[in-house]
Amino acid sequence: MAKRRNQKSTVPPATVDEALADLLRTMRDTWEELDPDGLSAVQEEALGLLVSRGLVEMRASFKLAIVGQPMGLEAAIHFTGVEGIAEAGGPVVRAAWTLWGAGYETSGSAPEGRPVVHCERGPQSVRLTREGVQAREDLAGGKEKMVLDFIHARTVVFAGTVVGGHGRAEKLRTVAASTEPVKVEVVDAGPVAAIARAVQKMLAAAADKPQPNPVATKVATDLFVVTEKTLRRAIRDGRLRSYPTSSGRHRVLLGDVAAFWPRRKPRE
Repeated sequence: MAKRRNQKSTVPPATVDEALADLLRTMRDTWEELDPDGLSAVQEEALGLLVSRGLVEMRASFKLAIVGQPMGLEAAIHFTGVEGIAEAGGPVVRAAWTLWGAGYETSGSAPEGRPVVHCERGPQSVRLTREGVQAREDLAGGKEKMVLDFIHARTVVFAGTVVGGHGRAEKLRTVAASTEPVKVEVVDAGPVAAIARAVQKMLAAAADKPQPNPVATKVATDLFVVTEKTLRRAIRDGRLRSYPTSSGRHRVLLGDVAAFWPRRKPRE
């Protein structure tokens, strides 16, 4: 764990159960900085289980960016339990849509293809919850099997149990994206990576969505009983969406026009 070191051995645990017991015995109930790069795959899986079962809470900061986009998103979240990560990550995903979603929904693709969300991990910290402290005491009292059964949600007593937990976004702001090329997708595991994947999936869905086929307002007035002046007024008032050309000329969707002015002109 680097910054939060294993206090008993420099040899990482070989199994998830060993890692679970080791983390519970060595982790404190006050915030301590975590170095995720110092975790083995087994320790990382164990930590995820402890968080999902409400025995450990986590604070994590990170930045999201997309190649070719001038602005990025900086966030800090705090969570524990299965539902905690969703509660903490929800505002981040919504902010990402506000920042980037409309562009993909309108254009259908990023300048260099489908969006690839890169995540740069910042400081992270962990601590035992009150239930985690109790689990540590149970371990010390020889109740290791009961603690592990609870964490794995097994046996008649614990099977099917879910720890909802809680979570929130503590910081969320847009920042200028780095001018340096993104070298790697830094985060590929854990709750922060899950948020990045959710953002990417959302933007990719918008990019893959069939795109509208707007037409010039003149085409709409040739088909429906409505004047261009009326269309421009509706666009100005926000009742009718415009898809302007690069030169600023209004374009509209025939379906939108038909919703307001359904009467068609007779064919000549």
